[in-house]
Amino acid sequence: MPYELGMVLGVLVVLGVVAVFYGASLRGFWFRFVTLPRLARRHGWRSKSRKPWQSREGGELPGAGSVGWDHWLPDVNCEFVGTFEYRPVYGVEFSVPYTTRTAEHRTRTAYEHYSVVAVAASGRPFDGFHADGARAATGDPLAFYPDFVDWARDRRPHIGDPVRDEGAGMVSYSWQGRLTPSRITEVLTALTR
Repeated sequence: MPYELGMVLGVLVVLGVVAVFYGASLRGFWFRFVTLPRLARRHGWRSKSRKPWQSREGGELPGAGSVGWDHWLPDVNCEFVGTFEYRPVYGVEFSVPYTTRTAEHRTRTAYEHYSVVAVAASGRPFDGFHADGARAATGDPLAFYPDFVDWARDRRPHIGDPVRDEGAGMVSYSWQGRLTPSRITEVLTALTR
């Protein structure tokens, strides 16, 4: 009996240490592969997440306004597209690597996370520059995907508080940090009021 109790306590201590050192990574992994797909199913959205074995670089970026949903964007962890309050919405979490030097003069790769959640404020974002206006007629939020990608690409705040941006038929909040279900809901509610 004491042997079993010691073993259980040992396992709990090891799990506690792992949670402290790898908690953020585990939460990000859990969000990408469990929470986001569940949230997407509940709202009828499409979502996708980069698998651990997939290259972080993604593919070559095609010309403006021509990227498709099957194309992997560089440094993207996960993204979703759908409708919220009858408006096309998009969210993306980027994870950009940077190198730091330690006191022992070794280099270490770390990642800066930032997120963007956007809503199409008009039926013709970018004044229809990327399309012939069919996006407004189809009602398919996936048709707005190229516009959302072009919009999100230019948003990279260096603060944790959401920064509101609007123009070219889009409105968005972006922040330094990861996507979370509560932040997504809060931001989409604010953007669609």
